[in-house]
Amino acid sequence: MLKLQIQNVGEATVVVKDLEGYTDFVMEVEKGATKSKDVTNDLVQRMAEKLKALETLQWNADGSLVLVGIRWSVLASDAGDDRGMVEGLAGLPSLNEYQNADYSTGSGETDLIATGTGLLGNQVKATKNIANVAADAQVDFEAVNPGAPGNAISVEFITPASTLAVTVAASKISIRPASGGSTAAAIAAAVNGDASAKLLVQATEGVAGTVNEAIAEQWLAGGIGSGVSLTMNGTACVLTEVLDAQLTFDVPSGISAASRLVPLEFRNGPHVSRLTVPVAV
Repeated sequence: MLKLQIQNVGEATVVVKDLEGYTDFVMEVEKGATKSKDVTNDLVQRMAEKLKALETLQWNADGSLVLVGIRWSVLASDAGDDRGMVEGLAGLPSLNEYQNADYSTGSGETDLIATGTGLLGNQVKATKNIANVAADAQVDFEAVNPGAPGNAISVEFITPASTLAVTVAASKISIRPASGGSTAAAIAAAVNGDASAKLLVQATEGVAGTVNEAIAEQWLAGGIGSGVSLTMNGTACVLTEVLDAQLTFDVPSGISAASRLVPLEFRNGPHVSRLTVPVAV
């Protein structure tokens, strides 16, 4: 069983029916509401063309209001049900809300937030837990973005010297503990505080203790999927945190907009979810 989710972003109530009459399916979504309902794969296939058509926003004459428009996604009713992923339908993302007041064009901004449902889909983040020789200290690493690309990220600990330091070359993170060792908590904080490393991984203290030796390079593993991406008005954004219900991202400078709204577009495998973002022009 699958679940159809519809978010009404227009001013009018939207009613979706099985127009071919094979079932008595009816789904009514009021202005500003988000609803979901169990559906069969056959029903989704019959309604997909109409649902896609409703994604094209219909504005009133002066362009100030969206009269009719929806955002929709098909999710797995059971987290263990991956049939829809094979068919390119279920377990896929739906952006619901841009939480910042607006976006100021041209300047570039950080820590913007969008929320949604099923943003990870059936993709999995790569992880690696690295312990010291005594196994009394451990730092856990998780890729920021889901998918197999995270398996190319590696972490090494080099010989302690002076103060704790983190450096990044491509997808390799090198950590140098301080003389006398650095705690797992301090190492995690240093990784998360490094401008380059935090774009690759999030680190946490796995086992409290001190790392005071070099540890050979190890690669994250277990990432599944092709990865995700986000653009604003066609410009690639930097995803700094990807959760199933929230994205945190940075936008580079130079985005321009001729109107008061620009598209925010999230891609997860074959699925695209779009959201309009208010801008200050």
